[in-house]
Amino acid sequence: MTLELTKISVIFGKSRILENLSTSSIESGKLVGVLGANGVGKSTLLKAVAGQQPYSGQVLFKSQALAEIGAHQRNSFVSYMPQNLPQATSLVAYEAVLSAVKAVDLGLKGTQAEMLVEEVFEILHLSPLAFRSLDAMSGGQRQLVGLAQVIVRKPSLLLLDEPTSALDLNWQIRVLEVLKKLVQEQKSISLIAMHDINLALRHCDWIILLSKGKVLSEGIPETVMTEEFLEKAYGIKGRVETCSRGTPFVIADGICSEV
Repeated sequence: MTLELTKISVIFGKSRILENLSTSSIESGKLVGVLGANGVGKSTLLKAVAGQQPYSGQVLFKSQALAEIGAHQRNSFVSYMPQNLPQATSLVAYEAVLSAVKAVDLGLKGTQAEMLVEEVFEILHLSPLAFRSLDAMSGGQRQLVGLAQVIVRKPSLLLLDEPTSALDLNWQIRVLEVLKKLVQEQKSISLIAMHDINLALRHCDWIILLSKGKVLSEGIPETVMTEEFLEKAYGIKGRVETCSRGTPFVIADGICSEV
């Protein structure tokens, strides 16, 4: 099972957000960090792959063009989590996640849907919130419920737009560790739009760095980020160091005079 993006272009009015964006073939079991500055097209790319944004080019998954697959069938194996937090409603968390399961025909019988919900609450350590209403939760807690809604269906392709933006460092690490374990166990693929470069370098198996609507660099964390690419992608002067455990991390020294 692989995912491959070829010459993806997206235009809003007179603005070209993505331009002939292509990636190498991404293999199953990979947690893929999509990085880049604000407005570079990270969210647009995920929406296009999810079938929620018109585009030209081709998205191949399992050697099939996703654009040629009907929405109902595609939603059975593709899950997308937008930046927006789940709406603060009177629904309790358990109901919200159960509704997400039942919204898609997964061929479940009897109590299988309830079992999936209980399993994902345990995986994400959300059981204490199961019967709390969403309008009584913090933004971070609602973000965790939103994450539960998309991973509960065990999708083959998981698309997450800044899934840790409302979380503290403890929960950011927990979520990324859970996601990495899930994609490995389920042999799925997950694309995650992220702003925290160091979290991405530490937890992701593959990095796609965007700049000006194209792929500036992609590869394993140890090789994908350089001082030159930091300047081109973010307009900063920085260094890429390696910690005692061999993990690369970025130190930002300042802003370039010209971006």
